[in-house]
Amino acid sequence: MRLLVPELSLLLSTTILTAAASSPLAPRQSGTTTVANRTPWELSNIAVFDATAVSAPVSLSYIRFDFRDTNVGIELRTTCARTVAADGSLAGAENYHDCEGDGDVSFMYLGESMEVKRTWTDDSVGPPPMNRVTGWATANFSMATLELPVGLGTLRTQEYLETYVDRMIA
Repeated sequence: MRLLVPELSLLLSTTILTAAASSPLAPRQSGTTTVANRTPWELSNIAVFDATAVSAPVSLSYIRFDFRDTNVGIELRTTCARTVAADGSLAGAENYHDCEGDGDVSFMYLGESMEVKRTWTDDSVGPPPMNRVTGWATANFSMATLELPVGLGTLRTQEYLETYVDRMIA
């Protein structure tokens, strides 16, 4: 069978487009919707305590919150926390800190906001090990500051916050 140049061109174009559409790097589509998280991640019981360096030699600053993902098929609940010495800083873009469990959820506290990262398995993206998806969300706080006795530090809390995945990679 001899293919003419236009037929060969059409065959190659179709093959390349089909390969690109099924590539694990290209987003898969279901109807007209890209496979992604549909519901927001829920952060609750958020507490940030910044101890003053003079409050006590063993004082610790901490951040703590509960994380919940209600997306069907990848539901998850975990607790996230980080502590530092009173003279240290909770905030900083140095790295992510793992939440309880197997490290599929981690966070980076930035002061007035926080980056939350989650990794999960989605077989529609591709075969293992290419079926791992990582999503990131930026959570912007609007915390209440609680009055503490002078010299103890500052406690800020927020009962509930929803945040949507704003970046994702497979």
